[in-house]
Amino acid sequence: MNPGPNSIPSAIPDLCCIGHITHDRVITPTMDVHMPGGTAYYFAKAIRNLAGDRGVADVEF
Repeated sequence: MNPGPNSIPSAIPDLCCIGHITHDRVITPTMDVHMPGGTAYYFAKAIRNLAGDRGVADVEF
């Protein structure tokens, strides 16, 4: 079966994360660390950690 011209490629994920990405600065008495942060960043990291060996989330939302 040949997919139509408006079909969605299988490489596009089934989940889209929309939100803020920020620049976090963590200051402790011994160091000052700059790193990415924000709701969208941490949500995407959490979903990625739920991924199995296949690279897709093995949980039902």
